Amino acid sequence: LRGQHFDLYLGICRGGLIPAGLLAKRLNHFHLVVASMRYYDDQDVKLAEPIILELPDASTLRDKCILIIDDVWDTGNTIDRIKKHVLAAGGKPLVATLHFKPKRSEVPGRPDFCGEQTDAWIVYPWELL
Repeated sequence: LRGQHFDLYLGICRGGLIPAGLLAKRLNHFHLVVASMRYYDDQDVKLAEPIILELPDASTLRDKCILIIDDVWDTGNTIDRIKKHVLAAGGKPLVATLHFKPKRSEVPGRPDFCGEQTDAWIVYPWELL
């Protein structure tokens, strides 16, 4: 991602917040917004579709190059919903994830930037809290 230009970073809550904050710090970027989504219930059972809790408004996204950041592209449904929201608002979305799981993806495409491709179950350090 070094050398790339983004007008703002959009971290997907909750798993993408830590990678988004770390990237913003490492790449000296200050404009970070959050999309709050929920895809699992209180017992970690996947819901039928992601529930949107909060999204940046269209005026924040319009005419901006936006890096959407999440920890993992598993089914891709959460990221797909966010990308569609950014496109509808007139923004240009690009996606960065720590991990991409191609065999589990339910939507076309893949992250524009990813750290690693895997099909393993991943437990991030911040999930152990």
